[in-house]
Amino acid sequence: MDFIPTAGHLGQLIVETTADNTPHLGFSIEIDFAEGEFDGETGTPFLRISNLRLPEGKSWRSLANQSWDAASPNNPANVDAVILLFGMPNPVEVQSLQLGEVQPDGSVPATMNLIADFESEAYRDSLDAVPIALELVTLKLEPLRLSTRLEKQLRGEEAATREAVAPIVALDDYGPLERIPGGFGFPPKFS
Repeated sequence: MDFIPTAGHLGQLIVETTADNTPHLGFSIEIDFAEGEFDGETGTPFLRISNLRLPEGKSWRSLANQSWDAASPNNPANVDAVILLFGMPNPVEVQSLQLGEVQPDGSVPATMNLIADFESEAYRDSLDAVPIALELVTLKLEPLRLSTRLEKQLRGEEAATREAVAPIVALDDYGPLERIPGGFGFPPKFS
């Protein structure tokens, strides 16, 4: 069972926790894989890791050279991770995750060790705990997006949006607010 990455994205989102609606900066990783044969079926897996947080992080720059492992205080087991395959979102345990230096073109190299469980959701008894090791996958840094509630509340007004996110995000690391597919966002500024 070979998982061959074809594209990767490093997302940024100002999200609100349901407990107290306090906004914070969160990150996500999405990886597309090549079509292949998995347990006798052809499929195109898709991995999503959500809720990556750095307590002191105020922009994408704080991700450079960060690493998480099962023993760290920022335990990757606390993130949500699934791999879509066999028509189901299958749970994934993130054993370790390392991000490299952000490159001038906005790409970030990532290495991760995962364990996918295809038994509990896709009912694949022979695929109980499948290890997936990904070495130096290139992730493209995406614009900083706003939660849906913030987008609706601020309606793309740049001054109000900047004021609302300034306590959470280092806006000097981002360009002006832009309309992007699905809403508004701040593109990363690399200079």
